Amino acid sequence: MAAHKIKQADPIYNILVKISIILFLLFTGWLLWDHFINRPPEMKYYLSANTAFKDKRYSSSLESYLKAFQFNQNDTYIIEGIARSYMQLNDFENSLKYFKLSITVDPKFAPAYANLGVLYDREKDYEIAWKEFERRFKDKKDTK
Repeated sequence: MAAHKIKQADPIYNILVKISIILFLLFTGWLLWDHFINRPPEMKYYLSANTAFKDKRYSSSLESYLKAFQFNQNDTYIIEGIARSYMQLNDFENSLKYFKLSITVDPKFAPAYANLGVLYDREKDYEIAWKEFERRFKDKKDTK
């Protein structure tokens, strides 16, 4: 008997094929729902801000990060994105405020210390910049 005839005649095989197709469709539907429909509102703005920042559209990135911040004031990635955008726009006062907020929200978030060092470096305050860079590397060693 040929293999395809055995598969057609076997009712368990047919049931398993139908179950696997149904499970595939359910899983795919759930993934699409979770990724596009159930996404937290701040994520859309955060991803848009990251793209704008990468494309060097800093005013646009700042606007999107601030919209994301309205939904979630405790996300250190959003806060640090705001600070980096302000820094690129040469608004050092607001940049400093948001870098410090990022560190307050997550004291172990090393990129905030590193970028704070970059901010002080741009302001030509090299002594404080060096201290922030040292804190960044100290924190990185502590997490290992």
